[in-house]
Parts: sequence; C-alpha cells; structure tokens
Amino acid sequence: MKIKNLRKDFTENSLDIHYGMALDLTTLEQSIKILRESVDDNLRNGTNFSPLQQDTFRSGIIQNFEVAYEVCWKTMKRWLEENISKETIAMCTRKELFRYAGENNLIDDVALWFSFHKARNSTAHIYSAGIAAEVYEAAVRFVPEAESFLQNITARND
Repeated sequence: MKIKNLRKDFTENSLDIHYGMALDLTTLEQSIKILRESVDDNLRNGTNFSPLQQDTFRSGIIQNFEVAYEVCWKTMKRWLEENISKETIAMCTRKELFRYAGENNLIDDVALWFSFHKARNSTAHIYSAGIAAEVYEAAVRFVPEAESFLQNITARND
C-alpha cells in the first residue's frame, strides 16, 4: 500500500506518525448545525404553526437532512480514502463504506446509517405524506448520529 502525505509530529517524549491529510470539516459542521437547529426549532415551536406552515417547515428539515447526509457520507469517504486506501474505498458500495466507517470507529451503528441511506434515497420519490413523515422521522434520528460522527472524525482528523 502506497502511503501518501506522511507527516511526522515531534512531541516532548515521542514521535507521532500520521498518515493521510487533515480534512476541512467546516461544511460538515455547518450542515449538521443547521439540521440540528431546524429540528430543535420545529420540536420546540411546531405545534404553534398552521398545518401548511408545519408541512413547509418539515420540508425544509428534509432538505437539510439531504444536505447533511450527503456531506457526512462524502466526508466519511474522503477520510477512509486518506486513511485506508483510495483503491479499496473507490470500489465500495455505500453499505461497505458504512461498514468500514464502523470498523474505524467513525460511526457507532452501521445498520442505522443503512436506514439513513434508504431514507435519503426515498427523498427523490416523496409523493405522499406518509413517505415525507418517515423521512422527517429519519432526519430527527439522524441528528445525534451525525453529531457523533462529527465528534469521532474530528478526534481522528490529523
């Protein structure tokens, strides 16, 4: 395996060797923050909205979920490419990508991420209130998982 971007950090009593490259996590942080804020605001104030306002707000949350989910898995993929192998990760399905992320302690519940992927895919086919409600619920469940992913990748992003 070819090692790219080898970096040496000298500390007081040791030599730490890091493989890969630190990723810019700004977009990830922002997308998760916006989703968190919109979900929290809806949970806090949603009962004060008219049915049309509730539907509009939930549609916005679903859109925020789409963005945050996409940024999460793409950041996950970039980290794995830098720290595992570009060749290995390039050939992965999304489920395999989540399995690698779980094995590398980036995510805690691989099966739950499979369900987020399914919910994200169904956003292209929201023709009914039932599907929209399911995706909204997935978005609410996604927030703490995305925040955990952000915390885990931040800790390992060197």
